[in-house]
Amino acid sequence: DYFIEPYLTYKASEGLLPSTLYRIRQTLKETGDNYFPNIPVQKISSELLQEVVKMWRDDKGNKETTIRAKYKIIQKYFDWLRQKKYIAKSPFDETVLKRQKKKKNNKLVIISQEEHEKLKTVMEKYWDPEDINGKLRLRNIFLAIYLLTYETGMREGEVAGLKVKCVDKETATVTVENSLI
Repeated sequence: DYFIEPYLTYKASEGLLPSTLYRIRQTLKETGDNYFPNIPVQKISSELLQEVVKMWRDDKGNKETTIRAKYKIIQKYFDWLRQKKYIAKSPFDETVLKRQKKKKNNKLVIISQEEHEKLKTVMEKYWDPEDINGKLRLRNIFLAIYLLTYETGMREGEVAGLKVKCVDKETATVTVENSLI
């Protein structure tokens, strides 16, 4: 607590917005109160910091971007403490925040022919080619996109990247020219 206000005064002199200063104060206070109570800044080690990051990651409410933002705020605070000679060395000198790999759900789900026919039947109930009349209604788009994807094996990005010029009605072909991510 002793060094937070002088640090915020320094950060304010850099022209930071009040909302940014508030976020810095909250991060420093919360981290100090919750993880380093009654520990002088000189005694905070890289091992303690790594434990804090582990606790942040174990808390399912923290996204990786939030963790990295908090880490950066505290790191800059310790850099300032070292610059002002309040501490001899920063615990961040020996700490590296490794990027946490996201767990991807790449499990391919293949539907049976029976499931395909059921889906098609349900969507066809809502298909009304006479309903288009210059406007392509959302309910008409679902069946068209589903059938295009199912019948051609196109990926999401390929379907999303289609333009009217990619469809040739005469030859009944679709040309994939680009893909959206």
